[in-house]
This record gives sequence, C-alpha cells and structure tokens, in this order.
Amino acid sequence: MPTEKVELRTGVIPAALYANKLRKVALAIFRDRVPRDIVLRDVAKLNQMLYRRLVEELKLSKGDFIRIMVKAAYDEEKGEIVFDEPNIERLVFESDVKKMYESRMKELEEKLRKLEEERDSYRKELETLKEKVREARRKIEEILNFQLSS
Repeated sequence: MPTEKVELRTGVIPAALYANKLRKVALAIFRDRVPRDIVLRDVAKLNQMLYRRLVEELKLSKGDFIRIMVKAAYDEEKGEIVFDEPNIERLVFESDVKKMYESRMKELEEKLRKLEEERDSYRKELETLKEKVREARRKIEEILNFQLSS
C-alpha cells in the first residue's frame, strides 16, 4: 500500500534540465524513506515518459521554460514509487506573446486588405453587370416598341 503522497516540483527551469532537476528533487524528498537505487530507477522511468510528452507531443525545445509538478508515493509492497499524471506548465515571456500577437495581427490585416480588394472588385463587376442588364432591357424595350408601332 502506497505511503502518503508527496509533490515533486521542479520550479521554473529550461526544458533541457527537467531530468536532472526531478532526480534531485526526488532524491531529496525520498532520502529517508526509499532506497536511492529505487528512486533513481523510478525517476528514470518517469523522465522517459516526460521526454515523450515534452519533445514528441508538446514539441518543446531545450530552451523553453517549464515547470513540472507530479504527486508520488512509495509503495512498499511493490517496492516502487508510484507517480500520478504530471502537470507540465510552459512559461512564455510577455515579449514572445507580443511578437506572436503582432505577427498574427499583420497577417490578419493583410488578409482583411485582400478581402476588401476582392469585395471592391465584385462590386465593380456587379455594377458592370447591372449596366449590361439595363442596356439589354433598353434594347428589348426598343425592339418591342418598334414592333408595336409597326
């Protein structure tokens, strides 16, 4: 049966350092309760799973700043540390958000400008078609009037 759950927290770190940080935190938290080799083995498994999430799923780079929190408990019967689902937070700098926002706004403004040009083009085409319809109507009326008067 697992012992009381504890929470491992990395604090804010570059993604490249998560494995070392989690190992150090786990060793410190479990130092008096769990044999060192078990801590190292089980944290290594956790780190493998985290690598897949960080790199393959979240597509984070080594320099991205993250914070990882995971609850864990030592199960004496099984002789292993049981980890809950880790919570991974990616921290983004305000300047990076501002750059992304400004870039996206430029894209949207350009798209809006093109749509407005397209709208104006359709309006001109519509006016041309209206004029052609008026001209055709006039000609039809002329033909009808000519036939009625003959």
